Amino acid sequence: MKVALLIRDPVEQSGSRLRAVQWIPHLEAAGASVRVLPWVVHSRQDLVRYAMHAARLARWADVVVFHKPCQPRWLINAVRRLTPRMLVDFDDAVWAPLPGEALAPWHDRLRVRLVRSMRAADGVLVGSHRLGEWVAASAPAVPVTWMPTCVDLADYPDVKRAVDGPAAVGWIGAGANLGDLETLGPALRRLSGDSGDSKATLTVISDRPATLPGVCSRFVPWSRAGEAAALLTLDIGVMPLRDSDRARGRCGFKAIQYMATGLPVVASPVPGPSEVVEDGVTGLFAVDNGAWEQQLRKLTHDTSLRSELGASGREAAESRYSVQANLPRLLAVLRGSD
Repeated sequence: MKVALLIRDPVEQSGSRLRAVQWIPHLEAAGASVRVLPWVVHSRQDLVRYAMHAARLARWADVVVFHKPCQPRWLINAVRRLTPRMLVDFDDAVWAPLPGEALAPWHDRLRVRLVRSMRAADGVLVGSHRLGEWVAASAPAVPVTWMPTCVDLADYPDVKRAVDGPAAVGWIGAGANLGDLETLGPALRRLSGDSGDSKATLTVISDRPATLPGVCSRFVPWSRAGEAAALLTLDIGVMPLRDSDRARGRCGFKAIQYMATGLPVVASPVPGPSEVVEDGVTGLFAVDNGAWEQQLRKLTHDTSLRSELGASGREAAESRYSVQANLPRLLAVLRGSD
């Protein structure tokens, strides 16, 4: 099987890396040949070169996968004519602005191009069931497959073991999403004011630090090479989300990372994390600042509960949210035999 991956972002960006690039060695080990084409277009000349390259890949491939398609309609239609099978993959409500961000014309342009691409495709892969519902409403004739944004277990060889003592609460993510974490300021300040073993500290793993006055915190610059080691310094992983159209289209990958590390998760009960975290089994939900303080305080006091939730989370990551567990299903979708 020959697979062409037409990705929107550069290969090192998280969306492209997790939804496309990390699968390449596993697909090749299963006998597939894979080629990748990022959307790096800044001029008309770039677009012409890209279109020519995309056409060559479409003629070569048995299946073309567009990740977060943003290409113009004529280019999508050309690829569709040239390849025997075309799929669309996305894991984010790219058409919705971030909380506090104004709706811009480009949001609507992305939505229109995504819908047109889906309607031309043989199938759509989505990172959450909520996104699947949106596809069903926008392109009802197209088959939809839920494919979580997965961890490669080879990147998470070590598992956190819960120990007594002050707990490190941690958040990992892009700086653009730090506003979600900063909503926990009141709860985190009260936890930082505790003493002894009940005291909680905050670790922020990102490209820039958070703004959380009065919170005992440390900043760890994110790097691909240091990501797993940084997560192992945590005792509890948090995934707060402000309720919005963008948040409701998010996937639960942050929670999956914590679970793969063996950490208990505290999350907002919105679509995405609520599809991944099992309340009382792999983590806990918190609906407001009072609940966040209560749930985090419960975990900082109870080492056994942290250990129990963390072990269940690791098991779920291995069995449901890993590349290794989902590879057979992906291969079936690519072949059209799902």
